[in-house]
Amino acid sequence: SLLMSSLNKLQFDLMQVQYLREEGHLVEYNDEQFNRLVFYYNSILNHFQTEGGGSNKATRLIQTSVSTFTPALNRAYYLDSSANPLPFESLTHIGALKQLRSISDELIRNDFIVVDVILQPAALKRMSEYLVRSTIWFDCTNGLAPVAHFDDGLVDDSFAQLAQQLAWALSVNGLSYKVVKYYAISLSLQQHTNNMSPVSMSNKDELTVILWMNPIEEDETDEELDGVRIYDDLTAGKLFSQGISVYPSVHPDFLSKSGDLFIDVQSRCEDAVSELVPRKPNRLVVVKARKPFLFVGGNGLKQPAEGSFVDSQMVAFVVVVSILK
Repeated sequence: SLLMSSLNKLQFDLMQVQYLREEGHLVEYNDEQFNRLVFYYNSILNHFQTEGGGSNKATRLIQTSVSTFTPALNRAYYLDSSANPLPFESLTHIGALKQLRSISDELIRNDFIVVDVILQPAALKRMSEYLVRSTIWFDCTNGLAPVAHFDDGLVDDSFAQLAQQLAWALSVNGLSYKVVKYYAISLSLQQHTNNMSPVSMSNKDELTVILWMNPIEEDETDEELDGVRIYDDLTAGKLFSQGISVYPSVHPDFLSKSGDLFIDVQSRCEDAVSELVPRKPNRLVVVKARKPFLFVGGNGLKQPAEGSFVDSQMVAFVVVVSILK
């Protein structure tokens, strides 16, 4: 919703529009209008910081504030108007899909599997640029990790095609998978505390496929803190016993409790067993059904260059597939 935002989401939006302006986009704003746009963002940010005490809790904005920056939202600046859709065969490395098919049996014995270098270079570049250059991040979630959904922003056919290819690759041993939904999620690497996405978990007979998109340098990740953290069955049971689950009236994709999407698993389950899969561009992770997981962003220990929007975000593409019955 355009009316919901948070301190982190507003910072995300401001950095993104400034990045787009530097890239030669947002030409519908003259300098005076763009400066006014930035002023409004900073004014609302100041209000969040002073009135909200710096909390990242999602809050409803007033309509007059939203109308000021609405023209900059819901735009895709990722490519020029003459660009053609990526051919189906140009998306993925066939060898990587075959590897995914060959190791999918490992999900019987393991909570997740990992395959590196799924997308071809042109596809990784194109789809990553779509995500960082498009102002389509309308879902504020827990205030820290904005999300763009397949039915609300991810309009490029490449994402739908990729989701279908991944479902096909996982369809082995007499099982066929269909795509249930897909979305993109972004997490700031500049947040210092509680830097985590909402907790997600697929249903029975479902798998969650995660693909990190934005290219980064190898030394920009933190092997101990930066990636996706996957929890075990015992932790899932403890969360359920506390009334933590997916409540569609709150959010259809993430766990919540009493309407709150911010779930600190470690504080609720002190002896929780988990494993962190480090973030790496073009790395694919398939998570087994009923395994809670969340994205963590390094808690600001490694700071990107000042003002670098692209390097400040961890962006992942998430696909949920289900057994076709």
